[in-house]
Amino acid sequence: DHLVWGQNKMLVLLMFVLMLRWMERGKDAPAGLILAFASLLRVFPLLFVGYLILMKRWRVLAYTMVGLVVGGLATVALVGIGRSLSFLLASGYLTQQWAQALPGNIALPTTVSRMFWYFFGVHLGTTLDWTRRAASWAAELALLGLTVKATVARASRDDPDGRLFSLWIMTAILVSPTSWFYYLVLLTIPMVRLSAAAANNRTSR
Repeated sequence: DHLVWGQNKMLVLLMFVLMLRWMERGKDAPAGLILAFASLLRVFPLLFVGYLILMKRWRVLAYTMVGLVVGGLATVALVGIGRSLSFLLASGYLTQQWAQALPGNIALPTTVSRMFWYFFGVHLGTTLDWTRRAASWAAELALLGLTVKATVARASRDDPDGRLFSLWIMTAILVSPTSWFYYLVLLTIPMVRLSAAAANNRTSR
């Protein structure tokens, strides 16, 4: 599917793996810069800024900000501001009803919207449509709140087995305005880390 649709999520997966590895080894500069590059390539990794703040990884955060500024300026200089911001038009196109109605779109707001359309039809009145939007926003805020709560409740600054990192990956996928099934390749990280932890008796039954 990645090859058919010309997707780059496996490249983002590689960037997340490098970021996690480099943070574990104290290599803050490359970890921050690779997150910046991933965010410039696909916007949704920007959510990891929240992870860095809550984990108090200030050096990684600083390098991320530097990478975003330098990379953003370089992009504008190379292709112009119009093309640099053209993704805004594409995002509006992909958040139309036809795209949200496709089952392969696994984002949380689109899933909530589909529930409304299944129950009440695709032509919602004004009140029901605003209710749908409010329910979508509430679901996203609830998920973000639970993710923040789990991160703040950690016993220390460490993230053993990348557990919180994996949680933020799932959250970033779900709260995006649109996420397609091939985004799930990013769950390779939590699957591998969970398997490794289980193999070393670091998990509960």
